[in-house]
Amino acid sequence: MSRPIIIGNGHLTVGFDGALQMRDLYFPHVGQWNHANGYPSRFGVQVDDHFSWVHDGNTWTQLQDYVPDTLVSVTALDSASLGVSLVVKDGVTMSDNIWIRQVEVSNHQQVPKEIRLFFHTDLSLGETEVGDTVLYNPELQALYHYKKNWHVVIGGNGPHSTLHQWSCGVKRFNGHEGTWRDAEDGRLEKNPIVQGSVDSVLSVRITVPPMEREYVYFWLVAGESRDDVEALHHKVLSLTPGRLLERTESYWRHWLRRGRLPDSVPEPIRQAYSKSLVFCRSFADHAGGILAALDSDIMQYNRDHYAYVWPRDAALVALAMLNAGYPEVSRQFFTFASRTLSRRGYFYHKYNPDGSAGSSWHPWIQGEEPKLPIQTDETALVLFLLGKYLEQTGDVDTIREHWERLVQPAALFLAHYIYPDLGLPKPSWDLWEERYGIFTWSTAATIGALKGAAVMAEALGEPIGQFFQETAVALTQGLDRYLYSPALNHFLRGVSVDESDLFDMDATPDASIAGIRLFDVVGIHDPRS
Repeated sequence: MSRPIIIGNGHLTVGFDGALQMRDLYFPHVGQWNHANGYPSRFGVQVDDHFSWVHDGNTWTQLQDYVPDTLVSVTALDSASLGVSLVVKDGVTMSDNIWIRQVEVSNHQQVPKEIRLFFHTDLSLGETEVGDTVLYNPELQALYHYKKNWHVVIGGNGPHSTLHQWSCGVKRFNGHEGTWRDAEDGRLEKNPIVQGSVDSVLSVRITVPPMEREYVYFWLVAGESRDDVEALHHKVLSLTPGRLLERTESYWRHWLRRGRLPDSVPEPIRQAYSKSLVFCRSFADHAGGILAALDSDIMQYNRDHYAYVWPRDAALVALAMLNAGYPEVSRQFFTFASRTLSRRGYFYHKYNPDGSAGSSWHPWIQGEEPKLPIQTDETALVLFLLGKYLEQTGDVDTIREHWERLVQPAALFLAHYIYPDLGLPKPSWDLWEERYGIFTWSTAATIGALKGAAVMAEALGEPIGQFFQETAVALTQGLDRYLYSPALNHFLRGVSVDESDLFDMDATPDASIAGIRLFDVVGIHDPRS
């Protein structure tokens, strides 16, 4: 949430803070597991005899952004006192789990400069510091972190330089801050291996002629075995990190062409739109889940995070991407949704990226009465998305693929989870996850979902579609009767229900009322919309 830079490929995701410190390293899912666990991995520079970390605001000024039309970040660093500037590009390749860092080093002085760059890595594999190992592998000429089935190799070089020094150390244990302290004298002690709570640093040394520039590259590869990461490391060396970064930039520019806005759109809006597309894509996991947020800082205050898949949020993001011309995001999400829908036809509160149940604050009992710990709009929005997908793509094969496991059971649940005499859904939690009742948003979402289910059933020749359509009509009548106030001239936020009597009307006109338009329940020319 507060990460200014996030890069990734759906398997490997890297997040940086505002000082270019890597804080989050997710693998093999977007949002799971965070092997950096929020701790900073630093980047250091020694110019002649002066060492500094680039997050030192007294030495370095910093400006972060993205290379236009890509998910490759670019950070401009300048030190007037040292007479040196850096342009740092970071990107994750799309075909492999490789994070590439390119550093363009410029010497603004009239004398040659010896410059050493230090790449620090603080990992807690599997989100725990217990049982990690880091070592220097002389065959690879690289650092190697591993534990269980999490493996990471880190290397560095340049067109005119190779790995200079390295060291492995203990962090945050027995009085040891971390081996990053070893870098601050400009030399690394080459400690070959450490186990337990560990970190590592490697350095590359270059000489930059007066008023010239040089390039240095670092890379981190992640895999599930030693063979995996060794192969990826050799791939970087073979193809060169610079070429891999160029390929990554090219991929994103071509990917964005489908979502291109008309030339008449002002450039600032076009750039913001392009960034939104690549950001949404970066939160989509290869297994289909779409994450709400990627930021470990909140764990300091809540001992939890937002790296979960809320079916509602995911469906809304997938719908936006569908409207922008990227239906594959929806198709991947349908696969995730089919795996996670409960046997009773509804979605629970939220899920981990691997499809397992996420943490929740919805109770399963109120007083002595059991109640479903759900938000009906989460199930409805997934069904609504499926209907919109069919409407826009005509891809009936995808609907058929997910009919029995996803579309039909979700539609049947929504159609039966109602008060037939009122024409309203039964109570559930609202989209803000604060109130329990019957809400305009949830009702509108259910209507839109059942209308979509009726159309999908018709496309597949399923007679149950008529039942879904009739239920949607009944719910529309209930919405008009109980959730619209002629006196106030707007829809209510919601009502509470006890047995069959309505009470405690909530007339707050909040943003959720927009559901009547978003889900095609009320027409654009309807005076109530």
